[in-house]
Amino acid sequence: MPWAHTTSLVTDGPYGFSRNQICLSFVLMYLGLSFIFDSAYLLIMLLAVVVLLDRLQIPREERYLRGLFRTDFDSYAAKVRRWF
Repeated sequence: MPWAHTTSLVTDGPYGFSRNQICLSFVLMYLGLSFIFDSAYLLIMLLAVVVLLDRLQIPREERYLRGLFRTDFDSYAAKVRRWF
């Protein structure tokens, strides 16, 4: 829940494969829709969305988590990729 403060660092389950499942699933759904609607425009927009997520949103979340969990997050980030 993005509106609630984070109280624990979850590193198991799907978080053992990717640190950003919501972003990854959003990108995959968007990619699927671009193929379903056969739209080059959606693919171009997807590129912009991926860049914004990767350069703005995800680093902000990682700074927040690193501030809360310090070395625990650093060791988790060293083991699990950002996307997949």
